[in-house]
Amino acid sequence: MSIEESPYLRGPADPDARIWRFMDLPKFLDMLTSMTLYFRRADGFDDLCECMPPEDFFQVVQRSDAFGAGVGPHQWLRFCHHTRSEIFLNCWHLSQHESYAMWKLYAGVDAGIAIKSTFRRLKDVLQMSQEHCGVGLTNYDTSHLEMNAVALAMYKRPHFQYESEVRAMVWRDCQEMFFDMDSSEPLPEPLPARAGPLHVKVRVEIACLIDEVVLAPWSPPYLGDVLHDIMKAYDFKPSIRVSTINKLFYAP
Repeated sequence: MSIEESPYLRGPADPDARIWRFMDLPKFLDMLTSMTLYFRRADGFDDLCECMPPEDFFQVVQRSDAFGAGVGPHQWLRFCHHTRSEIFLNCWHLSQHESYAMWKLYAGVDAGIAIKSTFRRLKDVLQMSQEHCGVGLTNYDTSHLEMNAVALAMYKRPHFQYESEVRAMVWRDCQEMFFDMDSSEPLPEPLPARAGPLHVKVRVEIACLIDEVVLAPWSPPYLGDVLHDIMKAYDFKPSIRVSTINKLFYAP
């Protein structure tokens, strides 16, 4: 089964649900000039548990002896660590409204930018890609987990539930083992790292993806005009506005 058809890639009830991607100005300009989406390798995130089984789920599986003949719990963890080095993620925020927390976390200190799209648009532009990819809602509940690489890739610990994340995923198979997969010993520390690119860029129709560009509430006043001129040079003309998240409705 391809990732695109995986039952672990759940969508929102409304496929036109609003999604946001918050970023700083250099990341936005890189996306615009390259006409690509940036996907970071799963083992390169700040969260060291990214795409790995959570402890409580691992203990349940361990007690059930569900690893299969000749496979022990630490061998399975080694397999998970290898598999996540093949997975690249591009993350969005699912919300009808912009998020002050997301602005602060991901959009830099001044010239931050949020791009607005929908779940359907993101899925549509990636379906036109040659990459092996898919899109789904992040799962924060271990009761819905299974021993499946896609299920683990779409799982994130409850500590991060405030992100209300939509994940786009690219899978690039790597046949070369970069550490001993057959050992029954625990994973060594620091964790072994596979050589190779820590990100991939997937070319998409940016104009079909983005329906509005929102500037951070603390953006300098000239930023809108500068971006308008830059995007015009790339024949990209979305709506641009400054965030109203700090606007006082009772102020003139």
